[in-house]
Amino acid sequence: MDNPNQQNWPNPNNLNNPNPNAGNERPMPPPPPPPEITLRTMQSDIDTTKKSGGEGPTAQPFSPSVISAQQIAKSEPQDSKIELSAFSKEDTGGLPPSSPIISEQPVKSGGSKAVLWIVLAVILAIGVGVVGYFFVFPKFFPTVAVNLPLETPPVTPPVTTPPVIPPEIPPVATTTPPEAPPVLAPHVSLFKTPADSQMPVNLTELTAAAIKTGLSSQNGMEATSTIKEIAISDTNGQVDFIQYMPLLISSFSTTTLSSYFESDFTNFVFYDKNGAWYGLVAKLKTDANLEQAKTLMAKIEKATDLKNLFILDPGTKSTAGFKAGTAGFRYLSYSKTGASLNYGWTTDNLFVISTSYNGLKSAMTKLGQPL
Repeated sequence: MDNPNQQNWPNPNNLNNPNPNAGNERPMPPPPPPPEITLRTMQSDIDTTKKSGGEGPTAQPFSPSVISAQQIAKSEPQDSKIELSAFSKEDTGGLPPSSPIISEQPVKSGGSKAVLWIVLAVILAIGVGVVGYFFVFPKFFPTVAVNLPLETPPVTPPVTTPPVIPPEIPPVATTTPPEAPPVLAPHVSLFKTPADSQMPVNLTELTAAAIKTGLSSQNGMEATSTIKEIAISDTNGQVDFIQYMPLLISSFSTTTLSSYFESDFTNFVFYDKNGAWYGLVAKLKTDANLEQAKTLMAKIEKATDLKNLFILDPGTKSTAGFKAGTAGFRYLSYSKTGASLNYGWTTDNLFVISTSYNGLKSAMTKLGQPL
């Protein structure tokens, strides 16, 4: 029975044959290529990590040198050694004498491989730790700057001294002189021709009743168809038209009158056989609007206190109301003979009131504009 392993041993008959394959029809197959061996060291991991930009270490190819028979013999146990002397030069199978003969006995290298894997694992762990510490850890755990509060030195309170209070000085009693009454400009008559007579009337108080009483005191034995000019004053001096007119006719106010009329004005009383009849003349301001002033003074027709303009009782007023008269004047008739209320404007912007028509004609003559 043939030995199955016999084909692996050299044929003794062919040892002296220069061509070992001369008597064998099957040629010997070429030896297999050596396996690719890669190796990682700490230095190679650092170099590959730098070259790849931090992507990670890679293993490098490694080519081991030819191990001689003597080195294998020294590193193997005694029981695994193969006696090289058992083969003579004739048993070399035609190999050159200088070629090393390697035992086909497998080398026991399990312990060396374990040590190598341990070293590689340690190197890999160190590389992963270095990459994680310098590249991965800062991305997930950024460094946060902690601002510690600065220690402030204790504040020393300032030394305060109590304020010096000066001694209280009693106030000196002073006497305030009484306020002097305002000095008004002297009265200037608006008559271009002087009145037949002049008479001042001083009032203790400026009211409608006091005015009527002061005018009534001027009734004497005056000749008929004469005009007496009266200068009315009170404790403050000459009376202002702006304050005077609202006392007689409540339809007017000092605010509106002050926008249109001068302060100085002329009062007069006309005497005839029917009695004494009051009248006045006021001057429009040069910058006032005449049409607006006419509209304002037309309120007299709606007034309910017109009897304040009469010295004597005029009787009952006409139910027909005011009517148009001579030269643009308007008038209201009363039941007493000679009594009628007349008002209007002259051509030089003078406002005229008279409680009788005869008194109006006499006043207009004195103003230089006879009717």
